Amino acid sequence: MGDEKKIKRYEPWGFLLVLGILSMSLSFIYAIFKIHIHSRMGGVSVAPMDLLRMLRTLFLTLSFVSLGGARQYILKQEFPKVKPLLTLSFFLLLLFILIPLAYRITPDISQFIILLHLLYSLLALVALGGLIAQIFRKTNYVDTYIFSVNPPNVLKLKLLWYYFLFICLSWWIILILLSSYAA
Repeated sequence: MGDEKKIKRYEPWGFLLVLGILSMSLSFIYAIFKIHIHSRMGGVSVAPMDLLRMLRTLFLTLSFVSLGGARQYILKQEFPKVKPLLTLSFFLLLLFILIPLAYRITPDISQFIILLHLLYSLLALVALGGLIAQIFRKTNYVDTYIFSVNPPNVLKLKLLWYYFLFICLSWWIILILLSSYAA
């Protein structure tokens, strides 16, 4: 009986996040492949990098950094700094999502990739909004401390941070690839 191998149990939510990220990555790869095929045929028009895309990049990167800072402050149990950073991260991500409304809708193929990324960012905004709602319900130090040491809450914050990392890295990759096709 003692010779049985112990099987390590993995967290199912982490596994689901990995599967989701892989499927989202496949959709990005497909869209980039279509851009590559259309560019070889000469029928692709990719909008050049403009000020709005650079501003969106700044907002998304700062949102990711502020979420990472909030995560570190929760782990260090410095709770007064958490709520402002989470709020900042939420509003920066909201600006990242709202800025494309200023874009002129064009028939270029890069618009599909940007809209796809926008959908994935909207999912991150909903998850972050849920986390913020949970944290803002904790009004005193003891409730916030209990929230921070509860393993499901720590896991939720960790998975959200990894998802934000995916969103941020995929945006940078999209920008680099689209700027190479626009040149």
